[in-house]
Order: sequence, then structure tokens, then C-alpha cells
Amino acid sequence: MIQHRSFVGMLISAELVLNSAALNFMAFNRFTAPDPAVGQVFTLFIMGIAAAEVAIAISMVLAVYRRYKCDDPDNVHEMKH
Repeated sequence: MIQHRSFVGMLISAELVLNSAALNFMAFNRFTAPDPAVGQVFTLFIMGIAAAEVAIAISMVLAVYRRYKCDDPDNVHEMKH
């Protein structure tokens, strides 16, 4: 099992999953539908979701880092107040 030891690693993993989903939508649309706009609209929607997810995740990571002064999720779990 692959484990990420930092919040940044988890954020990068989520971005890779969203990018692969967008790539799959584009490929699926290319080989099945005659209108390329449908896959492009889905991909733009996924890119918008990814941008919102990054903004929220970075703000959460910064808040956790300011409070606990570490970026290791295991340490943050152990230092609950």
C-alpha cells in the first residue's frame, strides 16, 4: 500500500487522480462521440473542480501548519488539543 507522509503528497495525488479522469473523458469522447465539445466541457469542469480543491486544500494545510508547526499527518493526529 502506498502511503503519503505529507499533506503536499496527498494534494499532488488528488491532482493526479483528477487529471487522469480528465484525460479519460477526452479519450472516451474522441473515440465514441462525433462532437468533441462534450469531452472538452467535461474536462474544463474537472479543471475547475481541481482548482477549487487546490485552493481549499492549501488553505487547510497552511492552517494546520500554523497551528501545529509540522506537515506530517501522523503527528497532527497525535497532537490533538
